[in-house]
Amino acid sequence: MAVEPIPTGQATYNLWNATNVDVTITVGGGSAVLVGPGDGVAFAQVPAGTVLFTMDSAAGTFEASADSYTDVFAVDDGTGVAIAYAAIASMSDLIGSIEPPSEGAVVPDVVGLAQAEAEGIIVAEGLVAATQLESSDTVDAGLVIATDPAAGATVPFDTHIQIRVSTGIDTVEVPDVAGTAQTNAIAELEAAGLESSVEVGESETVEEGFVIETNPAAGTLVAVGTEVSVLVSSGPGDTTVPDFSGMTADEAIVAAEAVGLSADVVLDPVEPDESGFVIDQDLEAGETVPIGTVVVVQLSPAIEGPWTIIEVNPDLLLASTGVRFEPGSLTETQVLDTTLVANALVDERGYWTSDIDLSTLEPAERTVRITGTGMDGSKYSQDFVMPARGESTDEIIVTDEGFPVWGWVVAVIMLVALVLLVIVLVQDMRSRRTKSDALTHD
Repeated sequence: MAVEPIPTGQATYNLWNATNVDVTITVGGGSAVLVGPGDGVAFAQVPAGTVLFTMDSAAGTFEASADSYTDVFAVDDGTGVAIAYAAIASMSDLIGSIEPPSEGAVVPDVVGLAQAEAEGIIVAEGLVAATQLESSDTVDAGLVIATDPAAGATVPFDTHIQIRVSTGIDTVEVPDVAGTAQTNAIAELEAAGLESSVEVGESETVEEGFVIETNPAAGTLVAVGTEVSVLVSSGPGDTTVPDFSGMTADEAIVAAEAVGLSADVVLDPVEPDESGFVIDQDLEAGETVPIGTVVVVQLSPAIEGPWTIIEVNPDLLLASTGVRFEPGSLTETQVLDTTLVANALVDERGYWTSDIDLSTLEPAERTVRITGTGMDGSKYSQDFVMPARGESTDEIIVTDEGFPVWGWVVAVIMLVALVLLVIVLVQDMRSRRTKSDALTHD
């Protein structure tokens, strides 16, 4: 608008719309004029004095002095249209002293709102919503974590506002690291975004230093950062060697497996008998060994009657063992010429064992006598000379109330031998007599 000179005694009103919406303006009792954003309207000069005007719902009066410009502005005070005044000498000075109306919008605060609601609010402000999903340990899935730019920032219309929406806690499957070396397993868990702690346990199947299992188990869906407990094998652990004496081969195998061992059964090299009883083992009973150890047990030779073995260990403990004795009967082990004696009850297998402490005796060669009852009811007696280690009953003395059977056998053999001797002597005498007669005739 051109700035015209003001006649004497007159005042000029110019009204401006400094908002972003259309504004209806009236001056005095004149007609309403619709003024668009950034536009204005100049009214004819009026005599100096009080003038009433309205801008939409805002109204006001102004006392204009003669020979002046009065500029009235419709402005947006945040709640609606308001009125601002300016009285200056010329329009050129007015235009240079004000800023043009804003062409931007303020980013609204949508943090904590649902995604759809937040997007609607941002679009309503003349902005563009751009959604980005990300995990959050603190904000529930589907709610806004933050915006970029942040709430309160003034930006041009149609600016893309990035809305960061929570997907909840980020999850991952626990990887399967069973059978993997400890260091490799921990590295794999860390690569999956998980923490780890190590526990140690025994295992008969997993090599020492390798993973047995994890807790939570492999394949379980857990939050990123979850601590996974890794159970690492310390090896098979230890067990105690049983006493296999007097057992059959099958019994020894079962007893060994019951404590985590394996039994390797060997036969007597001279008289192998698969139905015999265990008489020796390469690992001492009561010894602690790793689980899975192989213990070698030796079966007795092919014997039918009672059979015993004694052993004196370095602590001077006399251990005596027997098989093929009458179940339920008692055996007696006695150190002759001393008061040391031990009785043992024969179990259902015909097996027995007993110990005698020799540490109170003076070092000397002594005889140990073992007596008992065989499975066939015969009396058994055997003498051993100490110290003895691994000495068995190669000779068995059997006695009963009558003459022993073996005695009859010996007597018969001796009688046969005597008869043969007599026959030989008679034949020799006849031979000599024949030679003598021949010499006489010559």
